[in-house]
Amino acid sequence: MNKIKIILIVLVTLVASLNALPEKAGEYGFQVLNISSSPAMSGMGDTGAFSTDDALNFMSNPAAGLFNKSRIITVSQNFWIADTDLIAGGYSINKRKYHWGYAFKHLNYGTLDQRDEAGQLIGEYSPLDFVGTINYAYRFGATHFIGINANLLYEKIHTASSVGLSTDLGYVWNTPLKDLKLYTALKNLGTTSKMDKENIDLPITYEIGLAKEFISRYYDLAFDVQAHKAQDTDFAYNFGVQLKTFEILYLRSGYKENNDSNEFSYGVGIDFDSFNVDYAYLPMTNGFDNVHKISLSYKF
Repeated sequence: MNKIKIILIVLVTLVASLNALPEKAGEYGFQVLNISSSPAMSGMGDTGAFSTDDALNFMSNPAAGLFNKSRIITVSQNFWIADTDLIAGGYSINKRKYHWGYAFKHLNYGTLDQRDEAGQLIGEYSPLDFVGTINYAYRFGATHFIGINANLLYEKIHTASSVGLSTDLGYVWNTPLKDLKLYTALKNLGTTSKMDKENIDLPITYEIGLAKEFISRYYDLAFDVQAHKAQDTDFAYNFGVQLKTFEILYLRSGYKENNDSNEFSYGVGIDFDSFNVDYAYLPMTNGFDNVHKISLSYKF
C-alpha cells in the first residue's frame, strides 16, 4: 500500500510540474521527437507500446522493451506529409530482468526552394532532423518496470544547424488487476545548441495511461488509453485497440482527441514465423496528404 501511495504522489507531482512550466508555443524545435516511428503503434493511435512487439516501442516509453518477447530488429519507412518521410530502425535485446535498445529516426523534409530578398529563386536546400537513442530498462520484482533513453539530436535548416542531448524516463506498474498496466513517461528533457543565434527549446512531454489485455485461446485483445501534454500543446487523449487472431493477424485502430492533423488511424500486422510486417494508415485533416507507414521486424 505504501508503494501505491508513493507512485500516486509522484504522478500527481509530475502533472502539476508540467502544467506549471511556461508556455512558449512556436519556440520549440526537434518536433521529430514526438512523431511515432512505429507503424504498429501508429495504427493504434500512437498507443500500444506494451502490446506491440517491435524494436521501436521503447522510443515511446523507455520501459516498454521489457515487454518484448524476444530480441528484435525493426526497420520502418513513414511516408509523411507532403514530401517529408521518416526512416527509423531499432534493435531490442530483452533479458527479462533488464533491456538494452538502440534506435534512430531520420526525418527528411524534402527539397525546398531558396529565394533572395526579392523573391527570386537562387537554389534549393533540404532540412532534416536526426535522433539517435540508447535505451536501458530494469525490472523490479514482478510488477515494477523503469527505463531511460539517452538521445543524441541533430537538426539542420539550410546552412544553420543545432545539436543537442535529451533523456526520456518511463515507468510501468503491473497492477493487481489481471493484465492491467499503469504507465507514465516524462520525455524530451535536455538541452540544445543555438541555431543561427536563436535558442531552441525541446518540447518536454508528459504521458500517463492505462493498458489492458484480454488473452484467450482464440484471440488476444488489447486496449490502451493515454493522456499526454507537451509544453507547446494542450492536453490530448489517445485511444487504441488491437485484435490478434488466427495466431498471425493483427487488426488495429486508434483515435486521437484534440489533434489538429489526424484523428483516426488504422493498421494491420502479419506475424509469419520470425518476421513481422506492420502497416498503418493515417487519414489526415486540413488538406494534408494521407500518411502511410510500414515496417519489417525480425525476431530471434
